[in-house]
Amino acid sequence: MTYVVAIDAGTTGVRSRAVFADGRETISSYLEFTQYFPAPGLVEHDADEIWRVTHGTLVEVIERIGSLPAAIGITNQRETVVAWDRTTGDAFGRAIVWQDRRTSQRCVDLAPHLDLIRGVTGLVLDPYFSGTKIEWLLANGVPRTPSVAFGTVDSWLLWKLTGGAVFATDESNASSPSIRCPLSTIRAAGSVRLRQKVFPRAFPFPASRVISRLHSLVKRVSPRATQRTPTEPAASFS
Repeated sequence: MTYVVAIDAGTTGVRSRAVFADGRETISSYLEFTQYFPAPGLVEHDADEIWRVTHGTLVEVIERIGSLPAAIGITNQRETVVAWDRTTGDAFGRAIVWQDRRTSQRCVDLAPHLDLIRGVTGLVLDPYFSGTKIEWLLANGVPRTPSVAFGTVDSWLLWKLTGGAVFATDESNASSPSIRCPLSTIRAAGSVRLRQKVFPRAFPFPASRVISRLHSLVKRVSPRATQRTPTEPAASFS
């Protein structure tokens, strides 16, 4: 039978849902993950736990159907930022969630650059967006090494699903992040000016692609998958 799987990686849980070409009733699996509030205004997630529950829901759906899907699609909580090591596949501490307000003062400090930022991204300055989160992570323990990677949850899950073979996002995710804007405009002249004036040090962002079909990637999360499933909680950056 032909079907596709939609992974909905939300803010409090992950649902994998199989949709069939013949219109039969869908099959889904859902798992929640832990919310961390280390201080007022701070919200964090364990990126490895997000991967574990994604893996778990996807495997459950596949086992119930008994065959592999033709494709996988990912929707996600967007502005949440994950930092990880592309050599080991390990996350650097917890992800900073879109709700987190720790970079509020930084956004105030960047106000003189608002016209440039808005001109490049079309968006306003707000800690909701990912760019100031990435800057904060770099200033608070994430190493500036050639193997470091930053991405939203879709990029993290795609990296894990492909065993590190694909570091990418899609246009809809790349277009929403304000200072996170270099995800969608990293090669644009405006983005170069933005990085020179506002964020002078380059960030390793995922390539922006339209990913509509991920053939065979699910083989890596089949019941015989050998992906490492960490059990230790990630460290907080707070």
